[in-house]
Amino acid sequence: MNEDTLILVKLIFVKLNKRKQHMDKDTFNNLIIRIVENKDKDAFQLIYNEYADKIVRTAFFIVRDKYVAEFVLSDVMIKFVKGEIKPATTNPSALINKITKNIALNYKNKIDLERSRNVSLDVIAETVATSDDISVNVEFIFMLNKLEDEERKIVMARVIDKSTYEEISSDFDMSQMTALRTYNKALGKIKIEYEKREDN
Repeated sequence: MNEDTLILVKLIFVKLNKRKQHMDKDTFNNLIIRIVENKDKDAFQLIYNEYADKIVRTAFFIVRDKYVAEFVLSDVMIKFVKGEIKPATTNPSALINKITKNIALNYKNKIDLERSRNVSLDVIAETVATSDDISVNVEFIFMLNKLEDEERKIVMARVIDKSTYEEISSDFDMSQMTALRTYNKALGKIKIEYEKREDN
């Protein structure tokens, strides 16, 4: 073995020895018992330190939203505190991964549902906001004034500026889910006003 190869082998050996060791099943189960039965904050902190980053990464891969990924982390941690996560019978990491994916998928489904709800509302807002009829544009401005300040800004960003929900969530420092819900709530108000005027 030449000198260069020997150095490389030593570096790999050092790296492998420094690699983080995953928490074993017995340690994990013991910490769960301490958290549930004794409300042990130190045990909770150990669990958090071990899995928080992985939970956020896994969740983000599914929901594609850093804020929602943090919601997922909170939900998983709450499950520990409430005793809803039972002692592991196999690999603790696999158990946490499964729980994280289920919670993240629930959030993703909620986001997808919110998006599907505003398709028809988008059409109304688009039609009203881009009309060549000055009176219609005036009505749209009137409708916007019925909204809360944040709602109005989000509707303008979405309808006029054509901002994506990802861009809105970044600009307003909120999750995409919150942006969607705020937008839907605002358009719901606009729809009511729009339909009132259509009836008159």
